[in-house]
Amino acid sequence: MSWELEQILKKIRGEFVCSLSGKSQVFASVEAFEQSSFEKNCAITAISARDGRVVLELEPWKPPTADTDSEWASEQEQSSGTGPSFF
Repeated sequence: MSWELEQILKKIRGEFVCSLSGKSQVFASVEAFEQSSFEKNCAITAISARDGRVVLELEPWKPPTADTDSEWASEQEQSSGTGPSFF
């Protein structure tokens, strides 16, 4: 489970809804969510309320990527003679 999702779930009391890729599911508690097969490696894109329940709009988490075609990468290559290194 992502850190962000875990922190939000700690604050929810009672039923809530998770919506991911057009699929929504109601959970009676955080424990019910944790025990479910619902995707947990997600980022929260929106939080709202509907019918007295918290609604978490989720999307699959994507690792950040560097834009190696950008100006900073060209400058790095010119100044050091090599392309950017992330290690």
